[in-house]
Amino acid sequence: MALIKCSECGREISDKAAACPGCGAPAPAMTAGLPRAAPSPSHITYDAQTDTFAGTMATVVKLAMRAIQQLDWKLDSANENLGLVTFQTGMSFGSWSGISGSLNIEEIEIGHFKVSGTGKQNLRGGQLIALNIAGEAQGKARKAIEVMKQLVSSVADKESRRASEEGVKKERHLHALALCSELKQKPIDLRSYMLLAEQAGGCIEARGLFIENYVYIKNGKITKLGKLEELRPWFVENIVSLIEKDAQGRSGRAD
Repeated sequence: MALIKCSECGREISDKAAACPGCGAPAPAMTAGLPRAAPSPSHITYDAQTDTFAGTMATVVKLAMRAIQQLDWKLDSANENLGLVTFQTGMSFGSWSGISGSLNIEEIEIGHFKVSGTGKQNLRGGQLIALNIAGEAQGKARKAIEVMKQLVSSVADKESRRASEEGVKKERHLHALALCSELKQKPIDLRSYMLLAEQAGGCIEARGLFIENYVYIKNGKITKLGKLEELRPWFVENIVSLIEKDAQGRSGRAD
């Protein structure tokens, strides 16, 4: 018998123990040989290096179905248990009846799937011969797999842009909060007033022949503010409180 350290609390325990007597965590020796838990991602991803899709069988099958529909081909069947999606194309070079194809989805390790495809020229409606010119039938299956990859890439790009936009919004909001704190102590420049107005959902415009007055516009409603030096008390009373209240709401949603 040997002593090993519990991965949770660091206590020395027997390598024969099923669990740590101190914290109850499973012993490393008992979990080392167990298979990894399957991931449950909210969406599917594609790894070009391993040429595999990560997700669940259901998500990969649905992705294959979307690819067939994107190509405007006929979806014959989709079986999650078998990992099989079959389809029919329109007329091809080798056959006026088109091509019958299938996408085979194999789970090579937990949560990671390899997709391969096969195809054959149809011989129907009195047609005597169907030629598979330059491997056209198999090429249709490969095309479907390429569309699957493109669909995944498109989703990833959208999520990346969304994350970037959210980052910019967060940065602007933090800047607005800093300006609110500064405004409570002293006046700020016009550009900063404009940023605060935008953060509150409105905008500031200069009015008058000599641009001596300003107005705050929100939802089509115009509020006269006066000269630049008169903006501070109005913003402290109306805009600062609005932005700080919004910040509290964001914090509450995050919790």
